Amino acid sequence: MTRNVEFELESSGPKGHWAVPSFSRFFQRIERRYGEFENCLAPGTPTAESMASTSQALRQRIFDLCAALRITRQLVLQRL
Repeated sequence: MTRNVEFELESSGPKGHWAVPSFSRFFQRIERRYGEFENCLAPGTPTAESMASTSQALRQRIFDLCAALRITRQLVLQRL
């Protein structure tokens, strides 16, 4: 079941986290799995340049290109 919920950016939260209801399993899963890599993605709306720099930063930390692209995709989906 989908829910129509407006999400707002928490200005007081660390790193500009989204105020997401506790029922969102997707956001909880992304936070658990990739929370340590959130700082690799530049703040604001993701652009091609920011996604490329995120992938490059992840390649320096993770040597597998597939893993770096997968994590970049998940971080971008969370941000959108």
